[in-house]
Amino acid sequence: AVFSFARVKDDNVIISVFNLSSTEMKIDFSAEGLEGEYISFNNGETKVIAKNNSITLAPWEYKIFVNK
Repeated sequence: AVFSFARVKDDNVIISVFNLSSTEMKIDFSAEGLEGEYISFNNGETKVIAKNNSITLAPWEYKIFVNK
């Protein structure tokens, strides 16, 4: 199971994605209006999030992205 949510306040956006299973999961981004360049809270790397992009999460892994 995957749990994800986005929070938006003014110009600040946070996208959180959690893999709540013991298997690797591929997550497809499909939410419109959240496209852009983000910084991974986990490791500081830059990630471009666009419609139809995807990420793969290891078992029990999570990612939190904060817009630049």
